[in-house]
Amino acid sequence: MRNKKFVFLLALFFFVCFSEYSNAQTPEYSGSPARLDTASSFIFIGDVQLRATPEILLGRENNKDAVRALLKKIAEENPSFVLVLGDFTFSGSSVNSWEDFDDLAKPIHKKSIPVFPLPGNHEYFGNPREGFHQYFSRFPQIQHKLWYVKKWQDIGIVTLNANFNHLSKDQLTKQNEWYRLEMDSLQKDSSIAFIIVCCHEPPYTNSTIVSDDRDVQQYFVPLYMNTAKAKLFFSGHCHSYEHFRINGKDFIVSGGGGPRQRLENPSKDSLKKDLFHGGAERKHHFCKLIRTSNGLHVQMMQIDENLKKWSIGEEIVVKSK
Repeated sequence: MRNKKFVFLLALFFFVCFSEYSNAQTPEYSGSPARLDTASSFIFIGDVQLRATPEILLGRENNKDAVRALLKKIAEENPSFVLVLGDFTFSGSSVNSWEDFDDLAKPIHKKSIPVFPLPGNHEYFGNPREGFHQYFSRFPQIQHKLWYVKKWQDIGIVTLNANFNHLSKDQLTKQNEWYRLEMDSLQKDSSIAFIIVCCHEPPYTNSTIVSDDRDVQQYFVPLYMNTAKAKLFFSGHCHSYEHFRINGKDFIVSGGGGPRQRLENPSKDSLKKDLFHGGAERKHHFCKLIRTSNGLHVQMMQIDENLKKWSIGEEIVVKSK
């Protein structure tokens, strides 16, 4: 067993460290100004990183075909834009891994659908300097920002960097102050009806692999809870779908691209009562958000085990008041 683990770790080391070079041209996902955008929807998807080869060799789930199906379906939906909730690649500094993403995302890029990012923990794997060169080169529209606001119609989407262990004290202070000011500004903006807060690591999850992020609970959740227009908190990291309503506020975990993780049943007195009853291991999915006169609809779009049949796993409607 020790020899098997050593071989796995050695293979993983070489995968992360020696896949940083390529001569391919880097595509940009800022969309085209000439694109006619008449969509009434946008899409969130989390954790599109592919399982590392050493892990596949150990018999773990290979999610490549699932990610291909998800991104193809997203392109067919032709949303106004796509926001990826972190983790584009297994190793952020692996150029080959970024090229795998580019290959799978061709249907989206071909339609000039803008893609917006936020940093996941895998973006920091390997050499972060090289990793964020790859990251920012593909998404010039965010102007080298690790946190920013995206406005669409009457919705303000606040993206945050929850990789606290990779941020300096100065960055942490700046992000917290920026977050406070931005939430206050959006709350006072009469043109904004909904605020959505997004980061990669979930404040709450029943995952058997990853845990509640206490820093997200401390630094991001209170402002979300205390801002009247803030109606949805999206995260990824857990490769599943979860929906919690805590003190009247909705929290959605949507890591639908990643190799799937099992969920455990929370205790009876837990705050984390999952409103979605999908079993311990849930389907690959993305979330489609649709603005109508009735409110903001969230549809969890899931694909079956054979990667052929699509269905709406859950639909919720959020009201502005």
